[in-house]
Amino acid sequence: QLCAKRRIIGIDFPGAFAERVLVPANQCYAVNRAVDGALVEPLACAIRAVGQSGVRIGDKALVIGCGIIGLMSIRLLRLSGAKEVAVVDPNRERLQVAELWGADIMAPDLSTLLKDRGRESFDCVVDAVGFAKTRLESLDALVRGGTAVWIGLHEAKTQVDGNQVVRSEIHIRGSFCYRDDEFMRAVDLMNSGTLMPADRHWLDVRPLENGDQAFRELVNGSPFAKIVLTL
Repeated sequence: QLCAKRRIIGIDFPGAFAERVLVPANQCYAVNRAVDGALVEPLACAIRAVGQSGVRIGDKALVIGCGIIGLMSIRLLRLSGAKEVAVVDPNRERLQVAELWGADIMAPDLSTLLKDRGRESFDCVVDAVGFAKTRLESLDALVRGGTAVWIGLHEAKTQVDGNQVVRSEIHIRGSFCYRDDEFMRAVDLMNSGTLMPADRHWLDVRPLENGDQAFRELVNGSPFAKIVLTL
């Protein structure tokens, strides 16, 4: 993920939304269910993000954003030993889904969440949105010495209070994609059938010809955390 010559199929090379895609054979992995194949990549991203957080048993964790990577981060934080996982998201339908993934506390925004708790409440925060606002909020929510992991990519620039970072010894970790071993771990977890909640009403499968409408829906606030397009 740190290679300067990294090239991605579907971005740097043609791929996706086609009947056939040419890929290197050594980058193909077998999955038990075709739809699950579309969930491996975001799971690998979440695996890396949670690994970057340094979460420990008994920690209190926060996830900002209930997209598919945010939801998967909730489950992985819980499995990594977090005793409490809170989540914020303005989309109420997605927020309700977070409980299925292991969230204890749900709120539409961080100010509501911290109203009773106060600032500096969480040992680690995963920002799965990537706005300047959510990045700054991730720092405000941290205990001193805590770790914020930024995985969202919505906005490029964020103006950080450097004194806050210094005086509170805050750790800010970027998380981009995944290593090969993290991807293979995601394949194994997906094939185990034990990671995701049995209730899949957060996932919708639609025909490819409805792709344009699906993208518009996601931009405008879809109740679904993931929409999969099929031929």
